[in-house]
Amino acid sequence: MSLGTLPQIPTTTTKNSPLAFVTESRVWKYIQNLPYPGKIEEVGHLSKALNSDDSFDGFKIDVGINHQEGIDSAHSFNICTPNENNPIPKYNYQLVYAKGNTFCLGRLDSDRKLVGKIGSQFLDNRLGIYVVNSMNKEFQTSLQLESDFRLNFANIGFKLDNQGTRILGFYTSLTKNFSFGYESTYVPMQGAHIQQIVARRNSGPLSYFGSVNNMLQMNLGVIFKKDNLEAASDFMAGMSNNGFMSHTSVSARYHFRNNALKARVDTAGELQFTLDEGINPFVKVQYVATMNYFTNEYKFCAGLTFNK
Repeated sequence: MSLGTLPQIPTTTTKNSPLAFVTESRVWKYIQNLPYPGKIEEVGHLSKALNSDDSFDGFKIDVGINHQEGIDSAHSFNICTPNENNPIPKYNYQLVYAKGNTFCLGRLDSDRKLVGKIGSQFLDNRLGIYVVNSMNKEFQTSLQLESDFRLNFANIGFKLDNQGTRILGFYTSLTKNFSFGYESTYVPMQGAHIQQIVARRNSGPLSYFGSVNNMLQMNLGVIFKKDNLEAASDFMAGMSNNGFMSHTSVSARYHFRNNALKARVDTAGELQFTLDEGINPFVKVQYVATMNYFTNEYKFCAGLTFNK
């Protein structure tokens, strides 16, 4: 047989092949149209941000500098009296390099804690691999490997540190408005194995989320976001060393043209108002007023942020 008469190898998938059956099936087409849900640790992140405590001790100044495209640095100064309830260092410096698929971060504070993170994206930004290293003033070092793989409809994440702690998470969209995930955390130093399931449902401007784990702990929340208004409610309950405990917080933030006003109240008796006032595109002033109507304690804070 001459070379001219050799049979040609097909370059396209035949209709009867297993691959064609998968790619042309209704299930595959349904999966391909599902939205990307994000990472499992990002579920309810807006609620956590809105319901976080903005107060601090003393006075703070933040300075952010954009040196060039992809290179940013930040200086944070905290003018306060150190005490056991105020772990924030007096000074913190951070440098970030992010260009293309490469990411590098370095952070150093006045307590001599050093943090470094370096990593990159591969496979058309579907696979991310990062290494995180931290060291305190006693030269105790922690090393962690982080990796996440992104599909069109799901995310798979894995973390491992030098103490043997392992975290494996999987989060996927089941419909266009509903996503579900599972996370397993093993901490050998404590002999603990925590398993958690997470779910989220989107309905217009509303987003409902919830999680429950094998340690008899649960978290439920709802987020509302429309135009300039953001609001969230967060409920946590579970067993602890002191028995059953629960906590509920409700918050809302409204963005004006140059300002933003946030209010938060919780079942611990705390009422807090935060005003971010933009003086100009480069300067912002933050005022935080907090009152606890159970203990009759109150606090007022002020800070400055400069961006260049």
